[in-house]
Amino acid sequence: MARSTKVIQISGINIVTQPHTPETYIQLLREVNQIAIPVSGNEHLMISGLRPHIENGDWLSGIEGEIVKFSNIDEHSQWINLTSGHLLEKGEEPEIPKNIRPNGALFPFIFYPKNIDGNSHKLFYISKSRNSHTKKDDTLSPNFVKKLFDKLFDNPDIKLKFDSIEVTVIPRTDALEQIFKLPKLNKLYLQITPPNPDDLEEMECKLLERYNRLNVKRVEETYIGNGDHIEPDEELKSMARIAAHNGFVQGTGKDSEGKTVELSTTQVPMKEAITVDNNTGAEREALRSFKL
Repeated sequence: MARSTKVIQISGINIVTQPHTPETYIQLLREVNQIAIPVSGNEHLMISGLRPHIENGDWLSGIEGEIVKFSNIDEHSQWINLTSGHLLEKGEEPEIPKNIRPNGALFPFIFYPKNIDGNSHKLFYISKSRNSHTKKDDTLSPNFVKKLFDKLFDNPDIKLKFDSIEVTVIPRTDALEQIFKLPKLNKLYLQITPPNPDDLEEMECKLLERYNRLNVKRVEETYIGNGDHIEPDEELKSMARIAAHNGFVQGTGKDSEGKTVELSTTQVPMKEAITVDNNTGAEREALRSFKL
């Protein structure tokens, strides 16, 4: 009998905070656990079920949990009886349990608070998977996940404990290549929030050392072509790699009709397709073994 398989997608975000230690990342996630955030209309997200990645209780090896998606109901809104077409009178409204919400979905994630195979302070999650109950795909946009964490970290109590927290959607591995190949690329914009150089290549570390000496919070650089296609050298490519995971890169060119075309790393988030056995355990194992 043929093995039953399915295709899932894995996406991710990069979280950089100051002060920057593995322990502070653990503290940060614990502080925002079980806090529901509206991301679009009635749709809410929160993180839940935090636990160590491995059974011996070592939180530094990785933190697992679930991103919970659900629809929130305004219990004080006007209810209507669809059979009669009449609005419900006060006292006729149904009583909904405080901890029950509809349209629920769970998206497993793993976060690395320290450098493991170059994945320091990165959160990977299953962004698309077939739901065995509804027989439909559960999906969660990386930009919604960024919105969730941006709002969680905007809490005044969090801001008191951390100097800065930056969240970046991890782009597709070929995002920069697509930008560099834009026809008649004549403008390149980089925005970089310098991370700690704990998982970067030597050339990238040298660039970041300069930013640290200058004591800058954010770097913005624009390159304008001299009529022809911009040809990035190795230094510019290194800077673009930093920006792609700690900010963003945007390129501007002209198509064959002379119309302006733009592409940013924020427009092409990573959605890595992986084939797994058709069971929940296989999904989580694929997530645990995923590396960039």
